Amino acid sequence: MLKTLKQNLNNHFKLKRPVPRRDAILKHAAVLVVVCGARDCLELLLTLRSNSVSRHRGEVAFPGGMWQEGDADLLVTALREANEEIGIQASSLELIATLPSASPMRNHLTVIPFVAYMEDEQKLIAQPSEISEIFRVPFRYLMDQKNYHYFEKTFEGQNYRLPYIKYNGHQIWGFTLMVLVELLNVGMAAEIDLNYPF
Repeated sequence: MLKTLKQNLNNHFKLKRPVPRRDAILKHAAVLVVVCGARDCLELLLTLRSNSVSRHRGEVAFPGGMWQEGDADLLVTALREANEEIGIQASSLELIATLPSASPMRNHLTVIPFVAYMEDEQKLIAQPSEISEIFRVPFRYLMDQKNYHYFEKTFEGQNYRLPYIKYNGHQIWGFTLMVLVELLNVGMAAEIDLNYPF
């Protein structure tokens, strides 16, 4: 499973280290899409954001955050933020690919997802001011189209019908869902077809 994922991602999305342009309007962020578990039974590492953060409270997310002036590139951002949020060590990761940038339901923000395989198991500790839980979802569960559903959400006065997947009481949707589905469709030929309103 891991071999297939790596080959397919490398065929489509090479590992890059983009450096953001300094722009007064556009802001940049990066997330770390951590694949873990046995090579033939992969899992995706996710976090639940705490209710103390200013944005996306209580939502499922990849570890990551905003680019800072001291970060040489956005991969440094992703690794720094993942270490700050859940204590993950860069030395335990095999970096695999850079997925295309995307934007959450927020103007003037672009996010770069970096895919990595956690080669060495390590004890991860959530920074409680930012993360309330760390959990894993098996690839096999995520690749089953029957597990995907839709819900209604109002955003800035407009109603949207958005896809989501639920796992152990956690609802995964929005930017996080878009990234993980792209990872599975490209990396594992999952053929998950979801309807987005935008």
